[in-house]
Amino acid sequence: MIVQRGTHDKLKKYFDLNQSLKITLQIDDRYMIFYKQHASPANEIIGNFYRR
Repeated sequence: MIVQRGTHDKLKKYFDLNQSLKITLQIDDRYMIFYKQHASPANEIIGNFYRR
């Protein structure tokens, strides 16, 4: 299954959660953001660390 960026859905809709599940991530963005950084230089990645 390939999921598009920004997708929100429940895993139980697609998988039996009583069995093991392996997830592989492929990241194409060249930036990462860390604690106290709200976004990458050109806003390719925007963190939502402070939302509640």
